[in-house]
Amino acid sequence: MLTSAFVLAASQLTSSAALAEQALPESYFSYEAVYQFQESITTCQRYQDCRVVLSEYALLNSDIMSYDQARINMFHEVDVIDGDGERVVQTVYALKTFRVPDYGLPKHTIVNTEHTFPRSLLKRGRDYRKSQADLMHLFPAVSTVNSKRGSRPFGDCEGNGDEWKVCGNGFEPPHVHKGTIARAMFYVSVAYDLPIDTKQEETLRSWSRQYPVTNAERVRAHRVYQIQGNRNPFVDHPEWIDLIIDF
Repeated sequence: MLTSAFVLAASQLTSSAALAEQALPESYFSYEAVYQFQESITTCQRYQDCRVVLSEYALLNSDIMSYDQARINMFHEVDVIDGDGERVVQTVYALKTFRVPDYGLPKHTIVNTEHTFPRSLLKRGRDYRKSQADLMHLFPAVSTVNSKRGSRPFGDCEGNGDEWKVCGNGFEPPHVHKGTIARAMFYVSVAYDLPIDTKQEETLRSWSRQYPVTNAERVRAHRVYQIQGNRNPFVDHPEWIDLIIDF
């Protein structure tokens, strides 16, 4: 059972809608002076092969830290939100909100780190040390739910949209996280040269169209940029997803 020492009551939760509507920081668009990729994008479109260009965009100026440091930064810098004066994080999938300790990490048997692109599959791509610690696809998760997801591919399980659901070998998150998942998966695919199976790719493309980028997703991606130095091209330019024929 989750104790009150870690999880806040429902009345204390910061709503997903409120998070989605948060304002962008004044420094948000400063990256545009560095990320001058339009000419390269125009050229690669002619040849219908933009994976290399988008990989360069994704990893430009990246400084991926150790996995241990990444987890600390996730809980204390990237995903921390206000919850009636408490420092809290909202987990993916279960959408529960947990207090963050002043130092270190929460108890790992209660809340831990979700690799959106499964950790077991990251080893098939390049630079596993970096991909497992890349904050672009790491999110706080209820430990039991994280275990239920495991390495299951994302899919539509005819859930109610408010909760996660497992069906067969698939896993469906709540609607509010579907677009973010899709763009995180596509980022990892181009950054670390990792394929996504055809069925899952079709689902993720649909989710990205159906659930467009919110300010909450932009703010989170910008926090990651400030920590590890790089950006997700599909958050900055979600239309670029269509530049990749086959992830």
